Amino acid sequence: MHILKPIRIAIIWACALWSCAETTEEAKKPNACEALNSKKQELLDITKDKSCSSVQDCKYIGYGRRSCGGVADYLIYSTKTVTTSLISAKVDEYNAQQAECAKIANGTAGPCVIAIEPVLACLIGLCTDTNP
Repeated sequence: MHILKPIRIAIIWACALWSCAETTEEAKKPNACEALNSKKQELLDITKDKSCSSVQDCKYIGYGRRSCGGVADYLIYSTKTVTTSLISAKVDEYNAQQAECAKIANGTAGPCVIAIEPVLACLIGLCTDTNP
């Protein structure tokens, strides 16, 4: 009888410790979403220089996904300072990371806001969205 008491105590402690441990999905969530923030910052950094000579130098690309469908926002960039292939690859990486973060968030819905497509112009040597 006395031998069973320490075993019971050990089992109770093991169960208590196990219940306090994070699940794999919970442990991944901050890392996946933190990586998402750094990928977004990378997108903003590589599109920061919007120098243009004419509107033909100006492009935009949608990135991110809304829970109700459509892109989350648009990035305006200049083909004088970044290639379309580079920005497309970086957006694909961001979108994949966002999908992973959303999957880990377990279906948490975000805002359902329609992103308005930019109307581009080259104003004062910078690619600009002329939408109000």
